[in-house]
Amino acid sequence: MLLTTLLLSAIFSSLIDYNKCAVLSSTSIHGNNEVLPEFTSNNINEPNRVEDKIDYSRNVEDIKVTTSAILTKPASRAYNCFLKNNFNCNIFKSKNSTGAIIGSADFKEKEPKDGQIASTGNPFYRVLDEHRAGRWNSTHLQIKKYNSTHFVTEVTWMFNKKTLTVKNVKVFLSNSNYTDDQPIQRSLLNLVCSYSNNHMSVENYVLRLNCYIRNKFIKDLFYGARASGILLSTVKIAKTDYAFYQVADISLLGSIKQIVTYHGYVFYPLSRAKLCQLRVNKNCGLIIYEPQSVEGFKGFPYSKFSPPDGKIASGNKAEFMELDEYGVDRWTRVKFPEVNCHNRTHLSFNLTWYLTATHRTDNIEVFINNQNYSPAEPLSRHHLDLNPICTIKFHGEFPRSQQTMSCPISLEKYRQLGKLKYLLMLSVWNIYDTSNAFYQVIDLQGLSAEQTYENMLRKCL
Repeated sequence: MLLTTLLLSAIFSSLIDYNKCAVLSSTSIHGNNEVLPEFTSNNINEPNRVEDKIDYSRNVEDIKVTTSAILTKPASRAYNCFLKNNFNCNIFKSKNSTGAIIGSADFKEKEPKDGQIASTGNPFYRVLDEHRAGRWNSTHLQIKKYNSTHFVTEVTWMFNKKTLTVKNVKVFLSNSNYTDDQPIQRSLLNLVCSYSNNHMSVENYVLRLNCYIRNKFIKDLFYGARASGILLSTVKIAKTDYAFYQVADISLLGSIKQIVTYHGYVFYPLSRAKLCQLRVNKNCGLIIYEPQSVEGFKGFPYSKFSPPDGKIASGNKAEFMELDEYGVDRWTRVKFPEVNCHNRTHLSFNLTWYLTATHRTDNIEVFINNQNYSPAEPLSRHHLDLNPICTIKFHGEFPRSQQTMSCPISLEKYRQLGKLKYLLMLSVWNIYDTSNAFYQVIDLQGLSAEQTYENMLRKCL
């Protein structure tokens, strides 16, 4: 520990003035499982100097700073460039450093501009603003459940000075509208935690803090594209008029089990609710956050407590009422699943539930539409064959987390479906030891040319 402290002191004791030969050296050390860039400079240490104020009438590259700061947990985009986890972004060979990315002390102001947030508008770092799918490697955001309303994650900054007084720290997370192929904009970010405390300080070159994040922000991030997004953190040091900016590309994929404590959805073919979460279906309401939570009373179709006509897709849950909307073009339709030969009287197809929290299960049923179905009408029992085309029974046992079932369909029923332009399935997962079930509607295209009744007869008989 003493050796690590001495090395850190040697590395970060020099000042950073990226207008004057501030260089990120190629050497690094390992301490507390972190790799730290080494800074060198031709300047003399001035520990009591008050930082210069930013004058935004000047070019940002002309501003002199004596402190440098980098976000190491989660690892920032710039830090990952230094570690060579990101490629084609070696921005540290010249006179700028990874820890001198500075901008407005108040992120709500017009600076830095949208699309220039990662670089704060500094041309030295302009590569950090690049945006295209897969451009940046993601860091796993380690989160833990804190209480019923919040998660917690640790944010770590490292500085080139052993002790500093911190004025404020802010952390922003992208919302579910963010994708990595678009520039970073304020409208895509939510402030999730903020600390303004004159007693916050850097100790031994490190500032660690716990960021307590409301559940809704984590869900919003998790249900975005590929459960990934960005974290922006800003730090303002006392007696300065600017803040350090660091953007981290993050992923929650390693934290799925911590976040999803609900139930399940149909993954193949993609259900209406899941397509809402994927933003393929639009204007879906709250279901975008939890497509696995369409829960209603079981007993469909005959129990009076099961979802009534017109409210089947939502499970009769008011918060998901958008799922009950109808119209020929209201919902995206996916291809009918691959059809297989089964026996001389039946064909078959597969349907897969993805269960985010398993329950003891009675059965899973699949219903399919009849000739009365019209997407221009509210979905009702009148539109469905009320005898399920397939049922898999569990007798109170737990299903797999990814449960695939093979559904036989009679040749006669398949022939009838082949005459219809629009198709629809309803799958119901009936829980064994509660009065509830989970409902998933799947909007389907008509059978493809390869799936026609005649082609399947030639293939299978």
